[in-house]
Amino acid sequence: MFVKHRLARLFFLCMMSMSATAHAEIDVQTQRIAHGVRVWYAPSSQVPVVDIQISFEGAGYASDPAGKEGRAALAAAMLTQGAGTLDALAFQRALDDGALQLSAHVSADRLTIHLHALREQAKRGGELLAMALAQPQLAEADLTRIKTAMQAQLAQLEETPNY
Repeated sequence: MFVKHRLARLFFLCMMSMSATAHAEIDVQTQRIAHGVRVWYAPSSQVPVVDIQISFEGAGYASDPAGKEGRAALAAAMLTQGAGTLDALAFQRALDDGALQLSAHVSADRLTIHLHALREQAKRGGELLAMALAQPQLAEADLTRIKTAMQAQLAQLEETPNY
């Protein structure tokens, strides 16, 4: 019985110390950059990763015009299909070579792009992110492939009970 109480106490203390670490205050800073864009960031020297999240308010699926439903989701999907001089395969290879994760998603009211990189690959990740935003490839073959995949996914969802 004594051992059970000691183990329970040890477990409780471990959980409390994890909780204290998990609830540490984050120092979120804000700054205005070009064109009045507001940036929030939370620098940390404890974690060797860089996470960048960019949100465009008003660019979500609620802004899709009637008859053009899915336009925002299609735009988000195309952002990772090549940029600058890199076609979709070369762009993906560049991300993989740097162990970079780049994704884009839409919600009702915004389009969000997320880059995750190890600190030493952050510069290359930022370059690819900037390229994706400023010079997306938008190749017809990629557009057709993405549209077909999205239509297949929608058809599958429509066959799912409770959709």
